[in-house]
Amino acid sequence: MNPADSQQHDLQRSGNPYDSLPEPIKAIYTLKEWLWLSDREKATLIESECAPDVIE
Repeated sequence: MNPADSQQHDLQRSGNPYDSLPEPIKAIYTLKEWLWLSDREKATLIESECAPDVIE
């Protein structure tokens, strides 16, 4: 098992912040993709994905 799969397995067993994400975000990002995000990206993920785009 590679380290990313091991980390994913550990998070699935212990409960993790990914599980608390809204379903539309989980439809866009798999757990493995979410694990690759930086802490900063994770912190702003819901806002960046759910806020409407502003067109001027």
